[in-house]
Amino acid sequence: MGLVELSQLITHILGFLVALWVLRKYAWGPVLKMLDERRDKIDQDLRSAEQIREDAKKDQEELRLQLKEIDATARAKTLEAVNEARQIASEIKENARDDGKALLERARQEIEREKAKAQVELKNTVVNLAVLGAEKLLTQRMDDEANKKLVLDFIDQVGAKERPGDSAKA
Repeated sequence: MGLVELSQLITHILGFLVALWVLRKYAWGPVLKMLDERRDKIDQDLRSAEQIREDAKKDQEELRLQLKEIDATARAKTLEAVNEARQIASEIKENARDDGKALLERARQEIEREKAKAQVELKNTVVNLAVLGAEKLLTQRMDDEANKKLVLDFIDQVGAKERPGDSAKA
């Protein structure tokens, strides 16, 4: 019986590791790739905005000598481009944060499903032990002393089987 429980434990551990590997391979990779793409886009937008600002400053120096009204228009457009770049960067960061939260929630739900599955398996094991104990009692005909010994042996067996499970729960 100890070997069967050990193999079940090993199977559960392997199943968990496989699930963890699958999540890492297929969930984290795309999320990280998406974050890298967004970061690259932000960098590109910021470089573009910086280039636009630098171009506007050059134009501003040339135009300041010619017309003061054109100077005010160029500054307004530069500030607008910088503010728009900041707004885009903020939206991208918030979307990435929301995606991360959704991924964590899916992982929590998977853990809850696995926990419920383990509880069902534990319940089935307890039921099987009770059935085995009842079978043992029903198949043997004994006197009171033998019945007491059989019950005590069964309690010791059940207690011994619960101890490894208790340490796994902790």
